[in-house]
Amino acid sequence: MDIIKEYQKMNAEERINIMLRNYQNFSNMIQIEEAKIKHDIKSEKEYLRSQARGKLGVRVQVSGLSNPTYEEVETNIMIDESIESGTADSNLLKGIEDSSVYKEKIHMLKIMRMDYILLETIVENMDREDSELIKLRLCEGLTVRQIAAEKSMGFEAVRARISRIRKQIREQIIDNIQKNCRGDKCYE
Repeated sequence: MDIIKEYQKMNAEERINIMLRNYQNFSNMIQIEEAKIKHDIKSEKEYLRSQARGKLGVRVQVSGLSNPTYEEVETNIMIDESIESGTADSNLLKGIEDSSVYKEKIHMLKIMRMDYILLETIVENMDREDSELIKLRLCEGLTVRQIAAEKSMGFEAVRARISRIRKQIREQIIDNIQKNCRGDKCYE
């Protein structure tokens, strides 16, 4: 599954749901997608460099001095800066086929990070007891019954409270996430 493409297709409510379902792993999911993009761009750049060397594998000097190690470091820095800013540097994607796909993915990663950071901030800054309850559900993966037992509360009371907390989270975050969406499509 391409989580970036899926996230891009989702409306705000679906985005909230996927972040809540994967709360404990969503940050890792983003990091994995970042690593994949870095890998793919580096592979594309290496392919372009090997094509410039010619069929015999001999490096063809076309202008000035060249340092392959410096070029690799420069590429790594440009990739990191692009992913951090959410906008791909035109020099980074120069010569790469389907560069627009990389531009879209880099932009979506930024949106995913922003959305998740906002969700984390909301959860961390809730009333202490509400934050503890929802973290037991989202981070620890405990069932409502397990939470009720651990907190010495009734099942129905915990279920109602978690439902109320989820509703509060949605109300606090929905407007912000909708700003990056138009209808069912992501703002591009």
